[in-house]
Amino acid sequence: SKNYGDPKYIGEAYQNKGTSYYSRQQIDTCISFYLKSLNLFKEAKSEAGMASICNNIGIMYEIKADYLTAIEYYLKGISLREKNATKNAKSIARLNLNIGNVYSLLKEFEKARLHYNKSLNIFRTQKDSSGEAKAYMAIGLTFDDSEHLDSSIFYFKKSLILHESINDLKGVNQCKSNLGSVYTSLEKFDEALKYFSESKAYFDNTDDAMNQAAIYENLGSLYIKTKKYAQSAKLCEDALKISETHLLSEMVKSSCLCLYKSYKGMNQNEKALKFHEKYVEIKDSLSNEDLTKKIAQTEMQFEFDKKQLTDSLARAEQERIKEINHHREVEKQKTYTYVGAIGAILLLIILLVLFRGYTQKKRSNALLAQKNTLITQQKQEVEMQKHIVEEKNNEITDSINYAKRIQSAILPNINLINENFSDAFVLFKPKDVVSGDFYWFEKLNNQIIFAAADCTGHGVPGAMVSVVCSNALHKTVVEFNITQPSLILDKVREIVIDTFKKNNDEVKDGMDISICSIEKDKDFFKLQFAGANNPLWILRNGLSEIEEIKGDKQPVGAHFDAKPFTNHEIKLIKGDSIYLFSDGYPDQFGGDKGKKFKYRPFKELLIENSKLAMNKQHDILLKKFEEWKGQLDQVDDICIIGIKV
Repeated sequence: SKNYGDPKYIGEAYQNKGTSYYSRQQIDTCISFYLKSLNLFKEAKSEAGMASICNNIGIMYEIKADYLTAIEYYLKGISLREKNATKNAKSIARLNLNIGNVYSLLKEFEKARLHYNKSLNIFRTQKDSSGEAKAYMAIGLTFDDSEHLDSSIFYFKKSLILHESINDLKGVNQCKSNLGSVYTSLEKFDEALKYFSESKAYFDNTDDAMNQAAIYENLGSLYIKTKKYAQSAKLCEDALKISETHLLSEMVKSSCLCLYKSYKGMNQNEKALKFHEKYVEIKDSLSNEDLTKKIAQTEMQFEFDKKQLTDSLARAEQERIKEINHHREVEKQKTYTYVGAIGAILLLIILLVLFRGYTQKKRSNALLAQKNTLITQQKQEVEMQKHIVEEKNNEITDSINYAKRIQSAILPNINLINENFSDAFVLFKPKDVVSGDFYWFEKLNNQIIFAAADCTGHGVPGAMVSVVCSNALHKTVVEFNITQPSLILDKVREIVIDTFKKNNDEVKDGMDISICSIEKDKDFFKLQFAGANNPLWILRNGLSEIEEIKGDKQPVGAHFDAKPFTNHEIKLIKGDSIYLFSDGYPDQFGGDKGKKFKYRPFKELLIENSKLAMNKQHDILLKKFEEWKGQLDQVDDICIIGIKV
């Protein structure tokens, strides 16, 4: 490039050299080459090059936690790109994404979302799936408080689907790491560990220091929650080493906090104090209130300067229009002189054009006839392909409907339940044609056993798992003659795991379930209950508060810390009501704000209508569900059993 002598090419060479140092995480060396590149692009008057390098420099200062300098370079980049906003739309979107990242790091989440949404709207308009996926992930990270974790999951999963559709493995595994963090906060440790393990397996085979450090620290935080402090300390030490080597200030801070909690859990107070002091020191240096104000002022000044420039350009344009109008008036007088002569010439030209047009029209009509013949042939081919697609679609639909008839055949007949309970209902509403939820009923002598189950997945995969689990229940109770609920679940787990082990692939499918047995005992009813992640709700006759009997925090299926299930015995009297259910009803999104229905309103709805007959309660629950869901899709299968003894 130097031999060629063009500063633009030399600037591009320096930019590439800086990027290679960034790949090795040598940030300061990278910045020095980027600044040389910026000066050369200025010399070459290459605004595209200057805008590109400003974005790169901003990213480097963001990694160094110099957020004010990062914002200044991002705004310079936007100013340059907006001179041709239509052509540079994607670049403007990426710069807004980066500005949002700075505000997110400073915990200014509303300002961050403002820039993220600008970015998202541009990416959607440009049909840029990669950019759209990054924007969804960034928005998900701004919902970090416990009240909005559902929103985080919603945006992370949208991002995950888009990243998978374009085969962006890095983006896919960043989403999985983020989902693991949310499920850790929700104390859903099995799901969190699954996402973290998949993400770690990917980043361990890359040179991506930042994401390696992040996944180690995230796993460390999970192990703190599950009291595995030694494992947590080892992972967080690795995260700290990587972060300090590559000058990742934010990761150094979070790794120190993780190590403080790990050593505190192991009662190693001296080490815990050392890392806590280091965490506070870094936190104070990064969380500067004046810095946040300066950044906001910088952005406001940028908007003000842009408006001033726009106003100046408008005034200049008005003066230019006045001058043009005056010049036009002078030229108009000259024009009249030439009109007569030019008119005659134009008339001759028009006649020539008309003759030529007539000749071309004849030729075009012949070509058009050929094209019409070709279009007719293509139309016939399209109609044939449409017919084939319709046949395939009908075959798939028929197969799913047949699967529904098979699943309906294994479900208990509602009339059989009503024969044994004078006042009961079953609300069963699959998300798709077939369901991963199912209800189950069996009577042995004077003992009635019933259950509401939620299998892994929904649709056809969930239905297949439900068939395995339903058969396991039937085999346990009818063939092995086991009637105690906890022992039923122990045996069903054994059968389900054995069923899924028959090939070499590891399958972790199973179910969450509430199962009860009930029998008459003199003046009261003897109820036994066991649960896998799902509870039993009891509403005593005449009371206005639901008594909750919680199930064990483990599924019926493969589990890393499996224990025998707990059996609960409860006395019921006539008029008491019991409810078994899956999580589909409270987890439904809807209402004015698109939020989950949740368990508290679900309880209140049952209490409010508890004096009504069970069939009336069924109708009210169904009506309320449809009103809440509105135009949104049903998110999961629904199964609720209500019985009044």
